Amino acid sequence: MRALVTVCLSLLSWAVPSPGLSQAVYGTIVGTVRDASGGALSNTRVVITDPSRAVSFTATTNDSGHFSQRFLLGGRYQIRVESTGFRAHLQDVVVSVDQETLVDIQMQVGDLSETVEVAAGTPLLKTERSDVATTFDDSSGSDSNSEHDLSERRARPPVERRDGPAQASRSAGL
Repeated sequence: MRALVTVCLSLLSWAVPSPGLSQAVYGTIVGTVRDASGGALSNTRVVITDPSRAVSFTATTNDSGHFSQRFLLGGRYQIRVESTGFRAHLQDVVVSVDQETLVDIQMQVGDLSETVEVAAGTPLLKTERSDVATTFDDSSGSDSNSEHDLSERRARPPVERRDGPAQASRSAGL
């Protein structure tokens, strides 16, 4: 009987998903909206659109000008920010799974009918988290520089030490 209970409990532990082992499938966009002088713009409408899925999300900035939109699938998004007395702001961003994409927006004074479009690349350094990730790209092939360096190392004769370190440095041409 005791063996049957042990078997049932071990099978049950495999059937119940563990939250620590689950994988994240969503990313987040967080940002700040400011005017030209650096002041925070509160109650500003931020529309985040995924053009490939034809889905839009709307956020509103808080008193500090901050906004966030969680639970976004990885991919390209377009951010449109609108506020009375300012030009509409358009910006494309890329959201990655289990990442926060930081967007700082500076609004330009003008009419809403005017639009400022910002084209920016993905930042190379992730400053909001301390974990490390590596992306492998099979299309790049081998690195010819590392092969070249290795062949140069093989071509050089070894340095012989006869009269101590000073003599070895001179004979190696260093």
